[in-house]
Amino acid sequence: MCPVPGVDPAADGGGAPNWGERSVRDLVEHVLAVHHAGERACLGRLRGLAEEAVRRGAEAAPVLRKVAATLAQLTEELLAHMEREEQVLFPLLLEREAEGRIGAARWDRETELSRLHREHDHAGDLLEDLRILTRDYRIDGAGQEHLRPFYAALGELDADLQLHIELENRWLFSRAG
Repeated sequence: MCPVPGVDPAADGGGAPNWGERSVRDLVEHVLAVHHAGERACLGRLRGLAEEAVRRGAEAAPVLRKVAATLAQLTEELLAHMEREEQVLFPLLLEREAEGRIGAARWDRETELSRLHREHDHAGDLLEDLRILTRDYRIDGAGQEHLRPFYAALGELDADLQLHIELENRWLFSRAG
């Protein structure tokens, strides 16, 4: 996972929670503390690793440039997406939960939720592109050891982002309307 020190991304206080029974506040706090914070840290680290991989990987430069470009696109889109969630969706859901009116949102929920789902789908597509370009984050042979930290971090981001998207799509967005 894209680790946040001292935080287990799959658990919350002693085991895997049943997110269907947890409050919106619990879900939002978990997403922010584990996934948004962890992915931001991971994306920042990956930027440097991508630059180093391209610089050191002359023999695989075309593929590595595609990996770096795909990662840059994912980073840009993911950061904008998380910002929208943090500034618009999460405060609205928390407000509605406090008022006892989850699902009674004052926004164009179908349009916004469709947009958020499309963005999740597109992030999944970009992750698939990264898996294909890197052969599932595997290095092949001598001369590529310098890619190990980069590919490991890409794999961590991939796994965490899949959990993040599942949590939001299945448990959080369903409460928005």
